[in-house]
Amino acid sequence: MSNDSRILAVAILLAVLAGAQAWGAADGSSPSAATRHSGETSSDSSEKLQEVIVTAQRAKLADRLTAFVSKISGPQFDGGLPLWGRPVCPRVSGLAQEEGEFIVGRVSDIARAGRVSLAGGKCRPNLYILVTRQPQELLKTMMATQNLKFTFGISYEPMDGTPIVASHLVIDDFISKRGPVRVLYRDAPIAPSGVHPVVRAAKVGPITYSGDTWTGNSSWYLFRVFVIVDASQLKGVTLGQLADYAALVGLTEIKPVDSLADAPTILQLFNDSPEAAPAGMTDWDQAFLKSLYTTRQHKPAQQRWHVVQAMVSEIAH
Repeated sequence: MSNDSRILAVAILLAVLAGAQAWGAADGSSPSAATRHSGETSSDSSEKLQEVIVTAQRAKLADRLTAFVSKISGPQFDGGLPLWGRPVCPRVSGLAQEEGEFIVGRVSDIARAGRVSLAGGKCRPNLYILVTRQPQELLKTMMATQNLKFTFGISYEPMDGTPIVASHLVIDDFISKRGPVRVLYRDAPIAPSGVHPVVRAAKVGPITYSGDTWTGNSSWYLFRVFVIVDASQLKGVTLGQLADYAALVGLTEIKPVDSLADAPTILQLFNDSPEAAPAGMTDWDQAFLKSLYTTRQHKPAQQRWHVVQAMVSEIAH
């Protein structure tokens, strides 16, 4: 074959290759366009699959959070989940000054993060965290001391001067129970007919609950809370765990339950060994507190639904 023939053959071959690259697939699209289209299709499918996975995960999380919120918030709260009706002023007694200041600081930080209103400066305490090795004796003394009868007896709240009367059966039951932590809630539902005072007493770990109930279309507000801690039952509990636990049960009205299953919460602190419990408030705890104080009060079922939805957004953002 002559040189001219070879040159002509090479030119034809190059032309054929160039044409194949220019015109590409049988449908007339170029290889780059076909590849790009295939990539876009694959990307779309991947995004849709990821969206389905995320939706399923959020739905599963919502189911778990619904069970968690339902357990710790009722069903006795027939008029909405309780919130603090006035700025919170925490006070700790029974610990060294440095330890007490740590707990007050930690509770205050948690309150601010949860959008709970705090009283500033020299405020009148309304959230008491009392640590003692003799809780029953302390409670009996508080009951008998004239200047502390506001704790369990009759007091007049400055909101409207309504007398708040504690049931002696509730208080006697509260004093007689034993456990690492007991919480006494002073709250009242605000209804169209006025304030209906109620005292709720609860013991945590093992759990009992006793108290009066009031039903109706109302909003519940906390006025005073006592967290009684038995120091003799705190083996293995860190100061940080105690502070976070006291903050959660003191800033929200928690209904004690025997089991929270596998819920990641500081409320598990006394359900097992302290070493197996979270080191402090978890994402669930923080989300619950914040969601409770940033969603509008509704009828209980509606309010829980709104709280759960807000928690899902907080946790799965």
